[in-house]
Amino acid sequence: MGLIKKITSLVYVKNEIICSKLTTILTKYGSYKSKAYKDAEQEYLVIMSQNFATLNEPIVYIHSDAQIPHVHADGVCYCNNQLEMALKMIYKSGGLLIYYSKEPRNIDGFLQEIHTRKLEVEERNIRQTKVKFDIKTDIRYPSLTFILQDMNLVKIKLITNNVKIVELVEQLGIKIIQKASSISFEYS
Repeated sequence: MGLIKKITSLVYVKNEIICSKLTTILTKYGSYKSKAYKDAEQEYLVIMSQNFATLNEPIVYIHSDAQIPHVHADGVCYCNNQLEMALKMIYKSGGLLIYYSKEPRNIDGFLQEIHTRKLEVEERNIRQTKVKFDIKTDIRYPSLTFILQDMNLVKIKLITNNVKIVELVEQLGIKIIQKASSISFEYS
């Protein structure tokens, strides 16, 4: 009987997501709203424009830590440039960035890199949620599923190079009105 109880508790913990309250942060690119999520495997950081709640078609940039960096033909990985450009674009045009990593120090490092300061005192009130899966939800991304639903997205301009995430967004019934695999830029 003790073994069943242990297995049940492990399953419960695996399907639990902890999320923070919405917090205002100031970065070197401007002021944003932020929310953090954590499951048993990784942490998620959502940074959104101040006007996010009023947007009908926000930009949504989803970025996962590159365990093996995506190197372009010129031999360079543009991950940091993509993150910085996403923050600038979201500040200017409105939207959100979802950044997730299995290594908490990577999220902490990213926050330091963009010179983040908290403007509002974050309450210690933490919400724990059991993730409920339906048949069409891709269970490889349970927390991302929860986050996308938590953001109340209906129509988005999606930026991701992950085909599985595009499929997940479509399965959730979120209409993708524009899609790009990366943010294009030119060097001066």
